[in-house]
Amino acid sequence: MQNTSPGKFGKKYLKNIERIRANCLKRRQLFSNNASSKFKSRSQCTAADQNYGLAEPLIDTMTKEDYDKKKLLFLQKLNEADRTEIEICTRDQSNNSLWYKERRLRITASNFGTICKMRPYTSCKKKIHSLLYAPNPKTKQLTYGNVMESKGRKKFEEMYNVNVQTCGLIIDSDLPYLAASPDGLVGENAIIEIKCPYNARNSESLIEAFNNKLVSDR
Repeated sequence: MQNTSPGKFGKKYLKNIERIRANCLKRRQLFSNNASSKFKSRSQCTAADQNYGLAEPLIDTMTKEDYDKKKLLFLQKLNEADRTEIEICTRDQSNNSLWYKERRLRITASNFGTICKMRPYTSCKKKIHSLLYAPNPKTKQLTYGNVMESKGRKKFEEMYNVNVQTCGLIIDSDLPYLAASPDGLVGENAIIEIKCPYNARNSESLIEAFNNKLVSDR
């Protein structure tokens, strides 16, 4: 689309991208200066062995104009996505392949904090790679938490005499690249986050687990 305004969300995104680019440039310059002074006295590295393997080169094959067009096209697709349908179809959350696919297209509540807390020397490349290509974790702690989540939801309903509605991936209505997957919706303005710590699996209550220092008050 040419000679058209990117719209409200597009303008916000582009403004944020310019800020992020400037910060990334500062990080690279800072890292470059620190690295050169730190390793100045080290001997020069030899070339890699021919059988060592290929490293993916970072080749700039796209102009800024083409890059911006692809960004806007990507944002347009996100904005055109049926948010209601995605939420309904992903209510199984971690047991649903669509849930993984759609959340990889967005910044979610699970990784929003780590992105905001990135240090000046944190590698943007590694962070993006971990968000897009890291395998889905399978640990006994996560498995236990998933199994016990429905019991925790039912217990919450009994304790507070409320109805908790399960939900899928909820996409922000204004910023389609932001999303979250609450453990439940309570009424129109409340959500719950259910925690079932594996360390406290044999405790009779949260108080007992806390007294035995199996869980913290954080």
